[in-house]
Amino acid sequence: MKTPVTIAPEALDFSRLIRSGETVGWAEATAEPVFLTRLLDAQAERCPPFRVFFALTFSDALGADHPNVTVTALGGASAGRRFFAGRGDNVIPANISDISGLVSSGRLPIDLVLLQVSGPDATGRYNAGLGIEHLHAAIGRARLVIAQVKPELPWTHGDTAIEPTCRPPHRRSSCRRGWRGGSTASSPTTSPA
Repeated sequence: MKTPVTIAPEALDFSRLIRSGETVGWAEATAEPVFLTRLLDAQAERCPPFRVFFALTFSDALGADHPNVTVTALGGASAGRRFFAGRGDNVIPANISDISGLVSSGRLPIDLVLLQVSGPDATGRYNAGLGIEHLHAAIGRARLVIAQVKPELPWTHGDTAIEPTCRPPHRRSSCRRGWRGGSTASSPTTSPA
């Protein structure tokens, strides 16, 4: 695992991070990292062709009019409806409980993960707050993880911690990777997977 890097939001350049044909994924609903998805939207035209996956979105942060972006989702509900007007060819016919298995098996690849986290706590762990769902599997397989450190995000208990010292035995591990300190409020942190 390479050393995580903390960068200022204005230095985050998705056109240098996204490779042609890759999939960018993030948490759904209220856990969507809206700051990062708005930044992705603003830079999408400069990026090579790429795909986006989300299970459900309540946000309109990512526009539906980028010709180089293919959106795949669990369903076309809520604000995601705009991506599938008149068609449903990129809707995944699965239950939300199936998504983690599809991601961990590689059938639904996510190459870049965007998420928001709080922390670190006294042990150096970060917390994904309200939504981690399929992201544990995605973090373990992703080439790059970009996290927005958001101190006001509630620290939740359960399976939402992201361990900072996890070193998977091989690339396809479902290890819950995280980052070591140095992050500041609203600064994205990238971690090569």
